[in-house]
Amino acid sequence: AASARKEPWPPSSSTRWMPWKLAQTAERLARFGYAAELRGTVVPLATLLAQSCSGKVAVQPERTGRLSIEAIRSITSAAGNVDQMRGDVRAALGTSFEKCLQDLREEQPAADDLISIFCAGQDPQPYLHVDLT
Repeated sequence: AASARKEPWPPSSSTRWMPWKLAQTAERLARFGYAAELRGTVVPLATLLAQSCSGKVAVQPERTGRLSIEAIRSITSAAGNVDQMRGDVRAALGTSFEKCLQDLREEQPAADDLISIFCAGQDPQPYLHVDLT
């Protein structure tokens, strides 16, 4: 969340983490069995995605967007409680998340999965994970 708000973490330091590195870490952790523990990161990841679509991510916005999509897909596919995640994302971002997914669907095939989950209300499907590095 601090990275999405462009704040240092920990707060007493001057360290600012690259958004794409955090998205990549979340995706990997979800892929290796920690999806349930990462449920609370869906809104910050969706925020990073929306920021990457609107040009508010200065360093590697395409990579940040792609990794955010994959992380959100990994988490929603394995964590359960998707209805809560849908509501949280909509409450935090309104329609900007959905608009971003629509804009990215040709470039990012995983965006279609998130459109099905978040916009059409479908249950997520398990899928084969691949390393995105």
